[in-house]
Amino acid sequence: MTHSNPFVRAAALAAILSTGLAADVPTYHTFEDAGDAKSEGDDDSTDPQDGERETFDALKTKAQAIIDGAKQEDRELSDDEKEKFEGITKKLRRMKDANDREADLAKLDLQTFGNTNTKKARDLVTSAPKLPDDPGAKEPDAKEKFERDVAKFETFVRTGERPDNYESFTITTGVNGGVLVPRRIGSPMVVKRTADAYRQAIAARGFSPIQTDSTAEWKEPLIDDTANTSEFPEAENDRTEKEAEPAITSITLGAPLHRSKAVWFSNTQLATQTNLMSYIEPQLYRRVDRQREANMTTKILANATQVVTGAATDGITYLEILQVKYTVPRAHRESGVFIISDQLALAIQGLTDNQGRPLYVASIKDGELDRLAGWPVFVADSLPDPAANNKTLIAASAEALRIRDVTSGAAAQRMARYAELPDHPDQVGMELFENGDENFHDPFVAVFQHAAA
Repeated sequence: MTHSNPFVRAAALAAILSTGLAADVPTYHTFEDAGDAKSEGDDDSTDPQDGERETFDALKTKAQAIIDGAKQEDRELSDDEKEKFEGITKKLRRMKDANDREADLAKLDLQTFGNTNTKKARDLVTSAPKLPDDPGAKEPDAKEKFERDVAKFETFVRTGERPDNYESFTITTGVNGGVLVPRRIGSPMVVKRTADAYRQAIAARGFSPIQTDSTAEWKEPLIDDTANTSEFPEAENDRTEKEAEPAITSITLGAPLHRSKAVWFSNTQLATQTNLMSYIEPQLYRRVDRQREANMTTKILANATQVVTGAATDGITYLEILQVKYTVPRAHRESGVFIISDQLALAIQGLTDNQGRPLYVASIKDGELDRLAGWPVFVADSLPDPAANNKTLIAASAEALRIRDVTSGAAAQRMARYAELPDHPDQVGMELFENGDENFHDPFVAVFQHAAA
């Protein structure tokens, strides 16, 4: 759609007129001096035509003058002015596109070889011209945003240069800067560590962690109104209040700091590793993941008040599984899940109900969940193996398993970069930090415990 009103057109093209090349960008970022700044062997394919050898700022000034002239005279742009304005706009976009192409090549060189071949490439990576998005431009999709985040992170790991729009932070002596990163900047990876069983369980039932931007203590109330039911209207002369006050309890979720411990790269590895993100992020994230799963398991096993004790020291029966399942209140069973230990899962595999049907139904298709007695079942490495007095199975409403993540502000998930530490000479280390907590609502959680020896 074309607007003839100069003020509408000025707003629509503000992305071009309101900014330009960074002040410290070398002169070869403009077409005026492109020839002087070339190094031997540079490609000429992106050079403009002779008539376009003007600086970015000079072209912007010309375009703004056209708009300002029409605005001062309170008139629309003439056909000649429109043609000139569109011509300048095309030149500005060609300059931006050419710089973007060179910057992309420099980034690729940096990611592949750990350094750049020319000062020109280095400057292009750090000081490429930046224009705000055109209001009419298409938003980048999730894949494009992911690739852009990964490229920025790769540059940060290799060079220590903080990516644009990544908030910085420091924690202790020895940290060479750091960046706050999205909760999961890398794509999911298959690694030799299982994911947090509780996160999987609540996601399977359609729930999600609590997300806050503060580390202040979080009190979550539980209101029990089961003592009240509806009733027939009383006679007009009966004004007695018969409702009971709901019982209110609460749990507390803090925001303790979890740290993954660092993974270290030699300078040689940094120069040759071509995909740092796929190695660093999943490894560090899983370390924190396992720590937080163990935190939830410890709290449940120590504090759950509804405990079903089995008859054997190392096994479980069909009826015992049903008993612990039906300890969860009926209104909350529709969101029920089982969390079990790995060795108990093995013991359950051969159990059947009275009709000979297996209690544990393993999924036969990717993406489907294993089920135990009709509920989704998840294996937690933090639960102990079957043995006398051990608690190896948790039955719960997924809604009662509460996880808190700090997702913004200074305590959001972030990566630190360590360099030049005396005990790690010629190495660069990366470490993940995350604030969050886990807790549970006791009335909707039951635990199975094996018999004493």
